[in-house]
Amino acid sequence: MGKLVIFDDHAVVLDRVEGWLAEHPGVDLELDRGASRPIRPDGWQGLKVQIRDLTGPVLILLDLRLRFEAKTRERIRAEFGNFPPMLSPEVVDGYAVANLILRSEQLDGSLVVINSTIGVGDDLLANLDSVSISLGRRGKVRFVASGSALSTGEKEAGKILEFAAREFFGSWDDGQKGTVVATDPPLGYDAFKERLKEIYQDHRLFESPLVRRLSEPAGVSLEELRRFAVLYYPHVLRTRLYQAAVLAICPEENVQRALAAILYDEYGQSLPEGSHPKLYRDFLQGLQIPEKEWSSEPQIVELEMYIRTMEQASRREPWRFAIGVVGLGGELPIPKLYRGFLRGFGSLECLGAGALEIFRLHVEVDEDHSDLLVEAVSRSVRTRGEQIQLEEGLRYSLDLRTVVMEALGREVSRVSVETQAESTG
Repeated sequence: MGKLVIFDDHAVVLDRVEGWLAEHPGVDLELDRGASRPIRPDGWQGLKVQIRDLTGPVLILLDLRLRFEAKTRERIRAEFGNFPPMLSPEVVDGYAVANLILRSEQLDGSLVVINSTIGVGDDLLANLDSVSISLGRRGKVRFVASGSALSTGEKEAGKILEFAAREFFGSWDDGQKGTVVATDPPLGYDAFKERLKEIYQDHRLFESPLVRRLSEPAGVSLEELRRFAVLYYPHVLRTRLYQAAVLAICPEENVQRALAAILYDEYGQSLPEGSHPKLYRDFLQGLQIPEKEWSSEPQIVELEMYIRTMEQASRREPWRFAIGVVGLGGELPIPKLYRGFLRGFGSLECLGAGALEIFRLHVEVDEDHSDLLVEAVSRSVRTRGEQIQLEEGLRYSLDLRTVVMEALGREVSRVSVETQAESTG
């Protein structure tokens, strides 16, 4: 009987796996429930103990997005130093856990199945292979990518478990090895649209402290809003560049047409005064921020990493994942996000209607953009697996945006500290 351990932050995943194993008694695996407790946002130290107490060979299913809190992620960075630049801050969590497993000699002979979309998992495998060579550990612990996540749904979880079991016990026939690609028929348009809505509506992006503060009337001071506005400017300047890049790798004409229509609106329908960067500069002027303080370059490392990651994601295969990241991820959550900003910023008397047009316009047009893009990509999919690539891209984008907003929140919070210091100095 092989031992199965799951490192995931979704409690439902454990019940889903136990149910699947009960329905497939021929799969010679037993879930170690004690070593598979759902991982908490502050659970890094406990996870290290769990890994230390494991002995191989064991089959480990590892979710890349463990969503450690900011303080925990800082502790991880202190232990491991810098991480590969192509990995998003969220994926760093799973990468750190994979490194712990790789370094654990008592886990020799184990197999780790990385649960994430294909492109992200491949990046992780390439970096882990380099680390294993440098440590002289190559072949001691095997890593493979599943191409999906256990939390995606019951059918996808079953495919991952079947794939993992066959890889672990070495019973794949030649030609069967490789990542899992769900070949089930795709969800219908309405069901798929609802699935995407569930992904972004319930995402923790909208619960991040800065998003909550910006969405409340008088939730931030005028000086705090000015700091946010200046730091956010480099992000606003680049969003349409990602969409232009993904259009260049997209082979589907319907999706190309949708992206082109979105870009046409982003650039003000050929009117310079209506371009979205110009409207954001109107916001900066409304806040009476001197032009010399505007910078097109990111001022915090998290935004710099976000920009680099988005530039890479917009040019990578599979192209549907890229569309999920910069297309769906750049349109679907924006009306909800900016509707909150309008509620918060509208209480500031210094901001006239023109200064807030950038946010008001996005609430209106991005709902249309979302419908246009979802309809186009829906017509391009032939399997559930292709839909999952779009969903994973959307999650990836939301995770990245959340990390940036958390970092911006720390910067904005410093304004009040600096103001207090000046008043008491």
